[in-house]
This record gives sequence, C-alpha cells and structure tokens, in this order.
Amino acid sequence: MKKITKILITMIVLLSFLGTANAAPMIDQTGNLLDNGSFEFGTFDPITGHSIQSAAENWRQWSNSRDTDGNRIPVTTELLTETEVYNTYGTNIIDGDSVFYIDAPNRSGGFTFNSYHDNGWGTDQQLTFSGWVYVISGQAGLWNGSNQEGFSPSLSTKTGAWEFLSVTMEADRLNNEPLLYSYGGAAEFIVDSVWLNYGSSSLNPTAPVPEPATFILLGSGLAGLAFYRRKRK
Repeated sequence: MKKITKILITMIVLLSFLGTANAAPMIDQTGNLLDNGSFEFGTFDPITGHSIQSAAENWRQWSNSRDTDGNRIPVTTELLTETEVYNTYGTNIIDGDSVFYIDAPNRSGGFTFNSYHDNGWGTDQQLTFSGWVYVISGQAGLWNGSNQEGFSPSLSTKTGAWEFLSVTMEADRLNNEPLLYSYGGAAEFIVDSVWLNYGSSSLNPTAPVPEPATFILLGSGLAGLAFYRRKRK
C-alpha cells in the first residue's frame, strides 16, 4: 500500500510541472474573422480614454462608467511583451510576442474590433468567439452579440491564471460585436489569442488540449500500478 501511495504522489508531482500556458510562435490566423486577434499590432504605450482607438490595432476601447459629474471614467489599454508579462505576473503568453492589457475602473468597459461587418453573416448563422483571459483583479469575459438581439457572455472564474473562454451567439444581420468586457465592477485583465469563427464550436488553434506527456505519464503510472498488483498476487 505504501508503494502505491508513493507512485501516486510521484505522478501528481510530475504532473504539476506540466504547464498548459506556454509562449508559442505566431499562430496562423487563417480562418479567424477577427483582425489582429493575436494582438501583435499596436502600441506598447498606455492609451487612456473612452470611445477611441485602443492600444491594439483594429480594437476600440469604450467605457460604460461615469463619475458623479456624468463624465466617462476612462479605460486604459496597452500591449505587453512576453518579458513584461513573465516578470510582472510570472506566466508565459499564449500566442505570438504580445498580449492585450485592459484596465477598466469602476463599473465596466467594453472593447470591440472595428471591422466586424461581414456580408456573410445572417440571422440563421452561428458565430463562436473564444480566447484566453488572465484576470489580475475583478472578473472579465468574452461577449458576443449585438445591441439589437443582446449579448451572450462567457465569464472568467479564475484569478492569477490563464483561462480559455468560448461563447456562441446567433449572428444578427451585420451587427454582431465580439467584446472583451469587465463584469460586475472594476477589472484588470490580459487577453491573448482571441478567435471568431462560424459554427457552434471554437476553431481556435490555441484551445487547450491534453498534452501528450500527460497521457504518457498517466499511462506509465497506471501500468506500474497494474504490474505491482499482479506481482503481489
């Protein structure tokens, strides 16, 4: 029994070293309906404001929050390098060389890419919006929909860790908008490798899958346990 316990402990320790969020080469964007979905283009200087071009090309930043005088409380966006992300948050990025940092104070701020009109979208077409979110504080989500038909969200559940989110919504004429949004209050978060495609499931190449090493390790452990039990009989 002690030997089985040691084997299981060893497997758990080894599995803990198998990361799922590692820096990766630039992913081929073929099939992605988004422009600059990997956030490789833009500025590494902070951009603060409302209803203006964000730090990421083809994405605008928006604030739904107002102060007591009725003025919009500005949102801040910025592209961060892999080195900055690792040194500040101790994690690697998902795709390419940079990520999209969003600081939405007070209530909420939404972000949508500015080239979302597509003549192929219709009321009977489904769109799936997916990507990775690393929440520093608060809660964030990926939202998909339109002002005419409403939005469907996929909300974060973790803090201080990468999380893959995916949401599907019926396309509404030409007005669907994928949003990167804080939820329920102020939020500070990072987004990387977002993807928009037709259909009810994500075609994002960076969607999480079990690593081969995980299967090999688990298989080896189970085989070891089986051999040990046979030897005991």
